[in-house]
Amino acid sequence: MEESKKNCDFCGKNYLNSTAEDSFGRLERTLSYTAANTFKYDRWHTLIVSRNHDTLHLTEDEIGDMFELAKEWFHKANSIEPTYTCPEMIWDAMPKSGASQMHTHLQVSLGFDIYYGNIERIRQGARFYAQINNGRNYFNDYLYIHQALGLTIPIGNVYIIAHLTPIKDLEVMIIGEKLEKDFYKALHLIFRTFVDDLNEYSFSFGMHLPPMNESTSNGHELPVSCRLVFRNPVTNLRADMNGLDLYTSSVIGKDRYVLYQQLKEGVTKRHK
Repeated sequence: MEESKKNCDFCGKNYLNSTAEDSFGRLERTLSYTAANTFKYDRWHTLIVSRNHDTLHLTEDEIGDMFELAKEWFHKANSIEPTYTCPEMIWDAMPKSGASQMHTHLQVSLGFDIYYGNIERIRQGARFYAQINNGRNYFNDYLYIHQALGLTIPIGNVYIIAHLTPIKDLEVMIIGEKLEKDFYKALHLIFRTFVDDLNEYSFSFGMHLPPMNESTSNGHELPVSCRLVFRNPVTNLRADMNGLDLYTSSVIGKDRYVLYQQLKEGVTKRHK
């Protein structure tokens, strides 16, 4: 991490000359800024870059600043092209996760009318669930099940969930109605628990927000939800996924209640 700071394009004032701006210019906040992606995977796609190089030691304020800037960017892009309404984010940290840069950065995009495949399948599934269950909210029921099983940790208005259908062993979820300070606190507590207590340093993250032109009040649309998987262990020469994970079903080797207890202990001692 220290070695990569020396010639980092995103550190200090380097980004002003080494990164591009979006068509409407660069957005900046005290602790983060935007940089247009050289290889866009959608019409509206940018980077949210923290001014802190070290992803593993971000403060709660630094995390919140990035996501507040992402929301600002979503609204700006949507105001220019209102047909682009589906906000999504991905975040990879450290080479083990596939990150191309060590410096802290989020990939954010705004999709045209529908989300990318995995998210859109969840969205459509929630609609179908509501149709066959007298309008019941899929996401509320999903949360209730995990509460009944003792696998959730409330942080204000959001919930950390050691959910039953992870993509790999060390995946957890955060779910809530809005992307706000409780979400940032929950994410910071997860980072500190995994990095400081469990010595896990590399992760992949995905988040979706509700469509910008729809309300969650109709019972089946998306909440704010993120899934975060730590890619254990960072020094292992073997890949953490194989053909079984990719083409059959995820192979989960860690008991969900063991992970939940580790997470609860780490969160509780930091969040009184």
